Amino acid sequence: KAYCHFYSSPFVEAFGRRKYTECLRPLRIFERPDVRLVLDMGGGTAWLARALHEMLPPAKLVVVTSNFWHETSRERGLDGPESNVLWPHPQFIASHGFPTVSFDLYSFFPFGESTFDVLHSAWSLADRLPERTIFEIHRVLRPGGFFVINFPNMEPSSGLDMLFAYAKLLGWRLHGTGPGCAAPGSPYLAWQMPIATFE
Repeated sequence: KAYCHFYSSPFVEAFGRRKYTECLRPLRIFERPDVRLVLDMGGGTAWLARALHEMLPPAKLVVVTSNFWHETSRERGLDGPESNVLWPHPQFIASHGFPTVSFDLYSFFPFGESTFDVLHSAWSLADRLPERTIFEIHRVLRPGGFFVINFPNMEPSSGLDMLFAYAKLLGWRLHGTGPGCAAPGSPYLAWQMPIATFE
């Protein structure tokens, strides 16, 4: 109850609006007319879903949020659905009217190929981005879709170098301005998936 009360507070609502305005709006991705379905990986408090539905036309954009079963949960002796007992994110997200699904970060995503227009991750992938996850991101994003990730630690040791290597291998195109950033000083990086061409 205390958890839900805090994350429903005006402070958290304002945080979502500010983060979207300062960090994500410069990308000019979510406002695109061809962006309709977004997967917010590790949606947590649904701050992105709430910000998008408040600041953009709701009928235009459907936001699907998710919560991963983390390896850290397994290290605490928790596995599968029990890991969400400590953090009732799915129930909290559902109470705000957004669809939610839980799945394993290190397994396969339960979605078909080319399902989403945008995949967004604020924190869940910032400290570790497994190879399998990169290929699953590529699989479930449509041609021309976008992968948007918050990388507060821009050091190569954070896994950023591996992400750039796989992005090049898969034909992803870095999106935005500045040296790999959405905007100067932004912790977000964005790639656009290749668009298939037929000769």
